[in-house]
Amino acid sequence: MSGHSKWKKIKRQKGIADIKKGNIFTKLAQSITIAVREGGGGVPNMNFLLRLAVDKAKSENMPKDNIERAIKKGLGLSEKGGQLESVTYEVIGSEGIALLVDCLTDNKNRTISDIRNVITKRGFHIGGGSLMWQFETLGKIVISPSKIIETIEKGRKLDKLEKIENEDLILEIMDWIGVKDVEDLEDEINIITTKEDFKAIYNKVSDSKYKIEKAEIIKLPKSKVEIKGSLSKVKETITELEDLDDVVAIWTNVNL
Repeated sequence: MSGHSKWKKIKRQKGIADIKKGNIFTKLAQSITIAVREGGGGVPNMNFLLRLAVDKAKSENMPKDNIERAIKKGLGLSEKGGQLESVTYEVIGSEGIALLVDCLTDNKNRTISDIRNVITKRGFHIGGGSLMWQFETLGKIVISPSKIIETIEKGRKLDKLEKIENEDLILEIMDWIGVKDVEDLEDEINIITTKEDFKAIYNKVSDSKYKIEKAEIIKLPKSKVEIKGSLSKVKETITELEDLDDVVAIWTNVNL
Protein backbone atom coordinates (compact mmCIF):
# COMPACT_ATOMS: atom_id res chain seq x y z
CA MET A 1 0.00 0.00 0.00
CA SER A 2 2.78 2.41 0.89
CA GLY A 3 4.41 1.81 -2.49
CA HIS A 4 1.13 2.57 -4.24
CA SER A 5 0.70 5.76 -2.22
CA LYS A 6 4.25 6.81 -2.99
CA TRP A 7 3.62 6.30 -6.72
CA LYS A 8 0.44 8.39 -6.53
CA LYS A 9 2.44 11.17 -4.85
CA ILE A 10 5.19 11.01 -7.48
CA LYS A 11 2.62 11.01 -10.26
CA ARG A 12 0.88 14.04 -8.76
CA GLN A 13 4.18 15.91 -8.35
CA LYS A 14 5.14 15.06 -11.94
CA GLY A 15 1.79 16.38 -13.11
CA ILE A 16 2.36 19.68 -11.31
CA ALA A 17 5.88 19.93 -12.75
CA ASP A 18 4.57 19.24 -16.27
CA ILE A 19 1.93 21.96 -15.89
CA LYS A 20 4.55 24.47 -14.74
CA LYS A 21 6.83 23.52 -17.63
CA GLY A 22 3.90 23.93 -20.02
CA ASN A 23 3.21 27.40 -18.63
CA ILE A 24 6.87 28.37 -19.06
CA PHE A 25 6.85 27.14 -22.67
CA THR A 26 3.65 29.11 -23.36
CA LYS A 27 5.23 32.33 -22.11
CA LEU A 28 8.46 31.67 -24.02
CA ALA A 29 6.49 31.05 -27.21
CA GLN A 30 4.60 34.32 -26.72
CA SER A 31 7.88 36.19 -26.24
CA ILE A 32 9.29 34.68 -29.44
CA THR A 33 6.17 35.58 -31.42
CA ILE A 34 6.14 39.20 -30.25
CA ALA A 35 9.92 39.48 -30.84
CA VAL A 36 9.36 38.47 -34.48
CA ARG A 37 6.77 41.23 -34.88
CA GLU A 38 8.55 43.96 -32.95
CA GLY A 39 12.14 43.14 -33.89
CA GLY A 40 11.61 42.80 -37.62
CA GLY A 41 11.62 39.29 -39.04
CA GLY A 42 11.97 35.64 -38.16
CA VAL A 43 15.74 35.18 -38.54
CA PRO A 44 17.49 35.33 -35.12
CA ASN A 45 20.79 36.54 -36.58
CA MET A 46 18.97 39.48 -38.17
CA ASN A 47 16.59 40.20 -35.27
CA PHE A 48 18.30 40.95 -31.96
CA LEU A 49 15.15 40.65 -29.83
CA LEU A 50 14.32 37.31 -31.42
CA ARG A 51 17.83 36.02 -30.85
CA LEU A 52 17.53 36.75 -27.14
CA ALA A 53 14.07 35.15 -26.95
CA VAL A 54 15.25 32.00 -28.75
CA ASP A 55 18.38 31.76 -26.58
CA LYS A 56 16.21 31.97 -23.46
CA ALA A 57 13.86 29.30 -24.82
CA LYS A 58 16.78 26.98 -25.55
CA SER A 59 18.16 27.52 -22.03
CA GLU A 60 14.79 26.23 -20.72
CA ASN A 61 15.05 23.18 -23.02
CA MET A 62 12.06 24.26 -25.07
CA PRO A 63 11.64 21.84 -28.03
CA LYS A 64 12.81 23.07 -31.42
CA ASP A 65 9.37 22.47 -32.95
CA ASN A 66 7.78 24.79 -30.37
CA ILE A 67 10.28 27.53 -31.21
CA GLU A 68 9.68 27.19 -34.94
CA ARG A 69 5.89 27.29 -34.48
CA ALA A 70 6.19 30.48 -32.40
CA ILE A 71 8.34 32.11 -35.10
CA LYS A 72 5.86 31.10 -37.82
CA LYS A 73 3.03 32.55 -35.75
CA GLY A 74 4.88 35.84 -35.54
CA LEU A 75 5.28 35.80 -39.32
CA GLY A 76 1.54 35.25 -39.73
CA LEU A 77 2.03 31.68 -40.97
CA SER A 78 0.15 29.99 -38.13
CA GLU A 79 -3.43 28.88 -38.71
CA LYS A 80 -4.33 29.16 -35.04
CA GLY A 81 -4.31 32.00 -32.52
CA GLY A 82 -5.37 35.64 -32.67
CA GLN A 83 -3.30 38.78 -32.95
CA LEU A 84 -1.04 39.09 -29.92
CA GLU A 85 -0.21 42.50 -28.53
CA SER A 86 1.89 43.76 -25.64
CA VAL A 87 0.13 45.50 -22.77
CA THR A 88 1.28 46.52 -19.29
CA TYR A 89 -1.13 46.80 -16.36
CA GLU A 90 -0.40 48.82 -13.23
CA VAL A 91 -1.26 47.29 -9.87
CA ILE A 92 -1.38 49.48 -6.76
CA GLY A 93 -1.33 48.42 -3.11
CA SER A 94 -1.05 50.07 0.28
CA GLU A 95 2.22 51.53 1.63
CA GLY A 96 3.23 52.71 -1.85
CA ILE A 97 3.37 49.21 -3.34
CA ALA A 98 3.57 49.26 -7.14
CA LEU A 99 3.55 46.37 -9.61
CA LEU A 100 3.91 46.49 -13.37
CA VAL A 101 2.43 43.40 -15.04
CA ASP A 102 3.68 42.86 -18.61
CA CYS A 103 1.36 40.72 -20.73
CA LEU A 104 1.01 39.32 -24.23
CA THR A 105 -2.63 38.82 -25.07
CA ASP A 106 -5.14 38.34 -27.85
CA ASN A 107 -8.01 39.32 -25.53
CA LYS A 108 -7.50 42.29 -23.18
CA ASN A 109 -10.86 41.81 -21.47
CA ARG A 110 -9.93 38.27 -20.46
CA THR A 111 -6.47 39.30 -19.31
CA ILE A 112 -7.52 42.19 -17.11
CA SER A 113 -10.35 40.08 -15.65
CA ASP A 114 -7.86 37.34 -14.71
CA ILE A 115 -5.54 39.91 -13.12
CA ARG A 116 -8.37 41.49 -11.12
CA ASN A 117 -9.43 38.08 -9.80
CA VAL A 118 -5.93 37.65 -8.36
CA ILE A 119 -5.29 41.12 -6.93
CA THR A 120 -8.63 42.24 -5.48
CA LYS A 121 -8.78 39.46 -2.89
CA ARG A 122 -5.52 40.80 -1.44
CA GLY A 123 -6.49 44.45 -1.42
CA PHE A 124 -4.74 45.56 -4.63
CA HIS A 125 -6.38 47.47 -7.48
CA ILE A 126 -5.65 48.40 -11.11
CA GLY A 127 -3.90 51.77 -11.52
CA GLY A 128 -4.72 54.47 -14.00
CA GLY A 129 -1.36 55.27 -15.58
CA SER A 130 0.47 56.86 -12.67
CA LEU A 131 3.11 54.19 -12.00
CA MET A 132 5.11 53.97 -15.21
CA TRP A 133 7.30 56.94 -14.33
CA GLN A 134 8.49 55.13 -11.19
CA PHE A 135 10.29 52.54 -13.33
CA GLU A 136 13.08 52.77 -15.89
CA THR A 137 13.36 50.40 -18.85
CA LEU A 138 16.95 49.15 -19.09
CA GLY A 139 19.06 46.35 -20.48
CA LYS A 140 20.61 43.68 -18.26
CA ILE A 141 23.43 41.38 -19.30
CA VAL A 142 24.63 38.71 -16.89
CA ILE A 143 28.14 37.37 -17.45
CA SER A 144 30.43 35.05 -15.56
CA PRO A 145 33.74 36.55 -14.37
CA SER A 146 35.63 34.62 -17.01
CA LYS A 147 36.69 34.99 -20.59
CA ILE A 148 36.57 32.56 -23.50
CA ILE A 149 40.03 32.01 -24.90
CA GLU A 150 41.03 29.95 -27.90
CA THR A 151 43.73 27.37 -27.34
CA ILE A 152 45.40 24.78 -29.52
CA GLU A 153 45.59 21.30 -28.02
CA LYS A 154 46.77 18.24 -29.95
CA GLY A 155 46.32 20.12 -33.18
CA ARG A 156 42.72 21.06 -32.41
CA LYS A 157 41.35 24.54 -31.68
CA LEU A 158 39.48 24.55 -28.35
CA ASP A 159 37.56 27.16 -26.39
CA LYS A 160 38.36 27.42 -22.68
CA LEU A 161 37.28 29.76 -19.90
CA GLU A 162 39.93 31.89 -18.23
CA LYS A 163 39.14 33.39 -14.80
CA ILE A 164 39.21 37.19 -14.73
CA GLU A 165 39.62 39.31 -11.60
CA ASN A 166 36.27 40.94 -10.91
CA GLU A 167 37.78 44.33 -10.13
CA ASP A 168 39.68 44.48 -13.43
CA LEU A 169 36.60 43.30 -15.30
CA ILE A 170 34.33 45.94 -13.73
CA LEU A 171 36.80 48.76 -14.41
CA GLU A 172 36.96 47.76 -18.06
CA ILE A 173 33.19 47.53 -18.49
CA MET A 174 32.45 50.80 -16.68
CA ASP A 175 34.45 52.61 -19.38
CA TRP A 176 32.05 51.44 -22.08
CA ILE A 177 29.61 54.08 -23.30
CA GLY A 178 26.02 53.08 -22.52
CA VAL A 179 26.79 51.15 -19.32
CA LYS A 180 24.88 52.64 -16.37
CA ASP A 181 25.98 50.28 -13.62
CA VAL A 182 27.90 47.07 -12.94
CA GLU A 183 26.93 44.81 -10.04
CA ASP A 184 29.52 42.45 -8.58
CA LEU A 185 27.86 39.27 -7.27
CA GLU A 186 31.14 37.31 -7.09
CA ASP A 187 29.92 34.34 -9.18
CA GLU A 188 28.40 36.62 -11.81
CA ILE A 189 28.55 40.20 -13.02
CA ASN A 190 25.39 42.14 -13.87
CA ILE A 191 25.82 44.83 -16.52
CA ILE A 192 23.02 47.42 -16.55
CA THR A 193 22.72 49.43 -19.77
CA THR A 194 20.43 52.03 -21.26
CA LYS A 195 17.70 50.53 -23.43
CA GLU A 196 19.11 52.33 -26.47
CA ASP A 197 22.62 50.92 -25.98
CA PHE A 198 21.56 47.41 -24.94
CA LYS A 199 22.28 45.79 -28.32
CA ALA A 200 25.61 47.59 -28.74
CA ILE A 201 26.82 46.57 -25.28
CA TYR A 202 25.62 42.99 -25.81
CA ASN A 203 27.64 42.80 -29.03
CA LYS A 204 30.65 44.35 -27.30
CA VAL A 205 30.48 41.77 -24.52
CA SER A 206 30.25 39.00 -27.13
CA ASP A 207 33.17 40.41 -29.11
CA SER A 208 35.20 40.66 -25.90
CA LYS A 209 34.71 36.90 -25.39
CA TYR A 210 33.03 37.20 -22.00
CA LYS A 211 30.66 34.32 -21.23
CA ILE A 212 27.07 35.61 -21.34
CA GLU A 213 24.72 33.77 -18.98
CA LYS A 214 21.58 35.81 -19.70
CA ALA A 215 20.48 39.02 -21.41
CA GLU A 216 17.09 40.73 -21.20
CA ILE A 217 15.18 44.00 -21.12
CA ILE A 218 14.14 44.84 -17.55
CA LYS A 219 12.15 47.48 -15.69
CA LEU A 220 13.85 48.72 -12.53
CA PRO A 221 12.18 50.95 -9.93
CA LYS A 222 13.86 54.33 -9.53
CA SER A 223 13.45 53.87 -5.77
CA LYS A 224 12.37 50.92 -3.64
CA VAL A 225 9.91 50.89 -0.73
CA GLU A 226 10.26 49.06 2.56
CA ILE A 227 6.83 47.92 3.65
CA LYS A 228 5.92 47.50 7.31
CA GLY A 229 3.30 44.84 6.70
CA SER A 230 3.97 41.23 5.80
CA LEU A 231 5.78 40.59 2.54
CA SER A 232 3.84 37.37 2.10
CA LYS A 233 0.87 39.18 0.53
CA VAL A 234 3.08 40.74 -2.14
CA LYS A 235 4.96 37.51 -2.82
CA GLU A 236 1.76 35.45 -3.04
CA THR A 237 0.23 37.98 -5.41
CA ILE A 238 3.27 37.94 -7.69
CA THR A 239 3.40 34.13 -7.69
CA GLU A 240 -0.29 33.83 -8.60
CA LEU A 241 0.01 36.47 -11.31
CA GLU A 242 3.01 34.67 -12.81
CA ASP A 243 0.84 31.55 -13.20
CA LEU A 244 -1.56 33.38 -15.54
CA ASP A 245 -1.03 32.38 -19.18
CA ASP A 246 -1.00 35.96 -20.51
CA VAL A 247 1.52 37.31 -17.98
CA VAL A 248 5.11 37.52 -19.22
CA ALA A 249 6.89 39.46 -16.46
CA ILE A 250 6.18 41.33 -13.22
CA TRP A 251 8.18 44.24 -11.82
CA THR A 252 7.82 45.76 -8.37
CA ASN A 253 9.22 48.61 -6.29
CA VAL A 254 9.04 46.52 -3.11
CA ASN A 255 12.35 45.52 -1.59
CA LEU A 256 11.87 41.76 -1.54
